[in-house]
Amino acid sequence: MSYDTTVWYPVTSGSTTSWQPVYNWGWRGQTETATGYVSYSLTTVYGYPSICWTKKYNNYVYHDAWGAAHSFYGEGDYYNNPQDRCGTCGTNVKLCFYGFSSIARDGSGYTLSLPNGSYGGVPFATLYGRDGKVINPPEGAGTGTGNVTDRNGNFISVDGSGHFYDTLSSTIAALTVAAPAPPSSTTFTYTAPSSVSATYTMKYTTYTVQTNFGCSNITDYGTNGTTTASLVSEIDLPDYNATTNPNSRYTFTYEATPSHSGNVTHRRKQWQYHVRRRKHCRPETLYAGHRQQLLGI
Repeated sequence: MSYDTTVWYPVTSGSTTSWQPVYNWGWRGQTETATGYVSYSLTTVYGYPSICWTKKYNNYVYHDAWGAAHSFYGEGDYYNNPQDRCGTCGTNVKLCFYGFSSIARDGSGYTLSLPNGSYGGVPFATLYGRDGKVINPPEGAGTGTGNVTDRNGNFISVDGSGHFYDTLSSTIAALTVAAPAPPSSTTFTYTAPSSVSATYTMKYTTYTVQTNFGCSNITDYGTNGTTTASLVSEIDLPDYNATTNPNSRYTFTYEATPSHSGNVTHRRKQWQYHVRRRKHCRPETLYAGHRQQLLGI
């Protein structure tokens, strides 16, 4: 599980730029914590007749397991167009995809590969790290199936139901994440060294979210004052008990929106671990933006 405190980014649509929150309000607790995920842009160009088209996939970005984004040049083209490379159109429709391979623009050493082929859909991208890792991440979001294998053959894989497997546990899930839609709690269950199940529980509170950053030419988020979101407010450790061990938990509070009483900006004001047991928490500032990993979860 990890949390990215760089929550807000300016996003331009047409002639308007506004503050928008990052995916999942900065929390990363499912497939992407093991594999990251891939995002891309899609445009469709129609020919004549209208059933003939070309879909263009570009602007690929790999969002790694730590939250860093790595962009790639290149474009994959999915054809159903007699004017191009895929033969006839109409009763004998042939679909084909022409992919590409590209090295990350930031010098991180990642290579993204989209293979050519004839598909009922577009193939998933595969990432290759300079350290020998082979990564098959989900696309478009941080959930879904994915896997990563290092140069020695050790692997972590995730199915579409929140089950994590690894080299030592390829048939029995090493970790199970149950994530119903907030404000219902998310649970992370694994087998402890004592061979019993242990569960971390992430709880949510519904807030009214509104920014008031006062930046020129950027519209604030939630200006109507009624935009709500379920934000993480507490994480209970496996030994938490409301009666006998009420302090075995993390709690989170958020920055109040200036001049708008009762609303929050979602920028984290404070997180507190109520028991000083450092083995359960080691925040690591990784790079600018204060992306932090809560280890031991």
